[in-house]
Amino acid sequence: MDFIVRNLSHNGAMLEFAEAMLPPGEFDFCIVGKGENRHGRLIWRDGARIGVVTDNAAVNPVTSLETERLIRKLKADRAALARRLGDGREPA
Repeated sequence: MDFIVRNLSHNGAMLEFAEAMLPPGEFDFCIVGKGENRHGRLIWRDGARIGVVTDNAAVNPVTSLETERLIRKLKADRAALARRLGDGREPA
């Protein structure tokens, strides 16, 4: 669901939705403008606005699908090269 971030700190946020809704007690959300994924826990609700507390340790950068595909391809290429070299070990 789309929302507007009305207030954001390192450990919480106020989110506003187009209409009143009741999210689950805990959920993950993405702040596209900051390139972050966060895990939030609902602490209050007032109509279409909700307040969440976030775990600062759970802030993760958003990775594009293209980047994920490239990472997988590079790992597979690296493993294939290791096999060709004959050491038989999978790279870390």
